[in-house]
Amino acid sequence: MQKRSNDFLTYYLNLDFNPRMLVNDDPENISDLNYGNNDVKGPRSFHGTFVAGVIAAIRGNGQGPDGVANHVEIMTLRVVPDGDERDKDVALAIRYAVDNGADIINMSFGKYFSITRGILDDAVRYAGNHNVLMIHSAGNEADNLDLTEHYPSAILADGSKVSNWITVGATSDILNKEFCGVFSNYGAENVDLFAPGVNIVSLAPDGKYEMGDGT
Repeated sequence: MQKRSNDFLTYYLNLDFNPRMLVNDDPENISDLNYGNNDVKGPRSFHGTFVAGVIAAIRGNGQGPDGVANHVEIMTLRVVPDGDERDKDVALAIRYAVDNGADIINMSFGKYFSITRGILDDAVRYAGNHNVLMIHSAGNEADNLDLTEHYPSAILADGSKVSNWITVGATSDILNKEFCGVFSNYGAENVDLFAPGVNIVSLAPDGKYEMGDGT
């Protein structure tokens, strides 16, 4: 037990450890594209599969849940392989999606700090300049986003707010004063709408269906 605790502290709380060096990346240089690891097989395929099912599961075929949209194509971009997104990875994915014809970019991730915010803001502006709508989950920490910054964001570092952005919170499955899911972030100004997010059935890896919660 002590060894596991020490290993955890050494890996996750080591201020001298820079994981970006392992993939040969300069995180502040958006033009540096020759980095990464081609081994994309990982253990976290559930989240992306589940979200894709919510969006695009075939409707009305009598098998499993119905997605929210008809006749859509999914462009799958995995930018958060370890559960901790980086500004540069997100920014490059936004630009790639725009350049390859995406009409809507769904981002079901977020964090409370942005180290290289300029890179991220430029990508958000780039999407707006190409009329691409960005959908961002409000987050699952039960925080008021009118009081707490959460990235990526429709509000840029210069104080301007982009118009091609919708932030979505989660409703519960009970229509009463607890309408907002207990975990969902919220905000009168910075959360635009709420959608069902509790006890949702969607697709899972290996041809399965599972139930999940979240924004």
